[in-house]
Amino acid sequence: MTKSLLTIIAFTLVSTLAFSQAFTIGDPSKTYMYQTDAYLSDLYNTCLFNDSCFTGHRVDSIDSTGVNTIYYFNKFLRDTGDYSYCAEASWMGEYAVVEPGGGTSFYNKWMEEIYIQPFSASDEWVIYSDGGSTEITAYLDKEYSATIYGELDEVKEYILSSGNGGEALEGARIILSKKFGLLQTVDFYNFPLDGTPIRQVGFNNSDERTLNLTSDKIYDFNVGDEFHRQFYYGAWDFVTEGEEITTNWTVLEKSVSNNLDTISYVIDEYAYTWRMSDFTTTDSIYTRDTIDVTYIVSELKQFEKVPLDINDAYSVQFTESNTMFKTIDSDWSAYDNCINLPVGCGAGQKTYGEHLGLSKFNFSCHGASAGESLVYYKKGDEEWGEPVYLEGIVNSVSNLEASSIQINIYPNPVNDILNISLTQNSTGTLQLVDVSGKTILKDSFRNKTEIQLNLSGFAAGMYVLQIKTGDQTKHLKVFKK
Repeated sequence: MTKSLLTIIAFTLVSTLAFSQAFTIGDPSKTYMYQTDAYLSDLYNTCLFNDSCFTGHRVDSIDSTGVNTIYYFNKFLRDTGDYSYCAEASWMGEYAVVEPGGGTSFYNKWMEEIYIQPFSASDEWVIYSDGGSTEITAYLDKEYSATIYGELDEVKEYILSSGNGGEALEGARIILSKKFGLLQTVDFYNFPLDGTPIRQVGFNNSDERTLNLTSDKIYDFNVGDEFHRQFYYGAWDFVTEGEEITTNWTVLEKSVSNNLDTISYVIDEYAYTWRMSDFTTTDSIYTRDTIDVTYIVSELKQFEKVPLDINDAYSVQFTESNTMFKTIDSDWSAYDNCINLPVGCGAGQKTYGEHLGLSKFNFSCHGASAGESLVYYKKGDEEWGEPVYLEGIVNSVSNLEASSIQINIYPNPVNDILNISLTQNSTGTLQLVDVSGKTILKDSFRNKTEIQLNLSGFAAGMYVLQIKTGDQTKHLKVFKK
């Protein structure tokens, strides 16, 4: 289950290393998402209307030196010029050193120390000094109790005051929690040049999901999932032609190769295609078919080189369940620890969604433009967007195209006995598949018009019933109470 804490930053230390009055750096099993009010210097991070930017953070490894513990952080992409970004230190620096008593030292790009004292220490301290004219002090501004992550906690807010060279941090706040440590901070890597506040907006439970979208999560659908997408193409400057395609997908079957690299689906697809040339409609076609779709996970492995700081702003706004999205430039290329961004034609963007596939794409060049958007999906009880009901075809899995054998099921939803009615004597096979693609029931029938299935022993949820008669295959959704 994903926890969220809007406008508050928090770090959770591995339980075996927790100190009640220490500043915690982060649980290596968790990934954290943060929100800022502006772009962080040199980072390739994504902003929504330039005022809600998102970036990620995690602890990659832990080491020790003497009695102190060293936390090494994940790398971020930083601008190295010529449309190239390479993996370098995050906004928290490369690492932090934690003392047994809880004092924590971070380091900026010049390896100068930024020191955060333990919670129980004095009401002011020198957080940074360059050994010359610049010295920044933290002064206690307020102290209060607050509920954080559902727990009553003590909080201290400090205001930073600077001398010459630290003007960017004048009035910036460091917010500390007795239980959860650092709640709000600034960019330590560029300290003391950037006072932009950085606040956590959520962190994940790594046993259930991840906030860093990886290629294996993109095309991992469930049986019964529905996706409605719209595609367009237009070339107005030259041939005044255009095309629009709307597709409604329902996942009927799923299979995964032994090496987990190939994911195959059987999809029930409704489609509407409209074409225009010289401002005149040339085609307006409705179709329905069962199609096979295969995805190769390894073909998206370059996607892994896009680190946590490249996350579309929809990552915390697209769905109530905080479904993760990641946006990349469509023609980017990865090498070593760097990526090159495309320039000119082809420099569109693609947005991928967790368990949703390609969710958004756009492209434009010399008067031509194209794009694709996910406009609706339904996954179990989760539903987003507005469904597109296509005229000219029946938009229901349980009512297939006209054929010699019609099948009805009732009651649906069902408590125990599911009745299957066929319009003529039929011989064939049936199987019931759960949302993971696993077949949980198989049976055959001969010269039947009525069939009953006892589903009383199955868990509540959605299933897909597949019925084969001769050369016909029907897929019907079954909802178990």
